[in-house]
Amino acid sequence: MSFEANLRQLRKSRKLTQDQMADLVGLHTASIKTYETGRARPSLETFKKIIVACDITADELLFDKHERAPSPDLKLAFQAVQILLGNHNIKSTGHCSDIKIDNA
Repeated sequence: MSFEANLRQLRKSRKLTQDQMADLVGLHTASIKTYETGRARPSLETFKKIIVACDITADELLFDKHERAPSPDLKLAFQAVQILLGNHNIKSTGHCSDIKIDNA
C-alpha cells in the first residue's frame, strides 16, 4: 500500500473521522484530506507529528506489513546467533526491539 492508503487505513482502524484525525495530530482537516488522496505529502515535521500522535513507528506508516518483516539474511543471522548461544532461547517478532533471550 502507499503512504496515503496506510494513513487512511490507520485513521479508519481507529474509527476516526478526518476531522478527528486532524485534531489528534494538530493539523487542518484539509491537510489530512490531501495526504489521504495523495495530492500532497506531509513535511518531515508533520510526518513526525502523525506518528507521535498515533503512537506508531514510521515504518508502520510507510511500508506494508510484509515489507517490515526481517529479510531472509536477517532471519539466518538470528538462527546463527541462536545456534552460537546453545541452550538459550531467542524469541523475536521481527523487530530488533522485540528480541527476548531466555536463559534455559
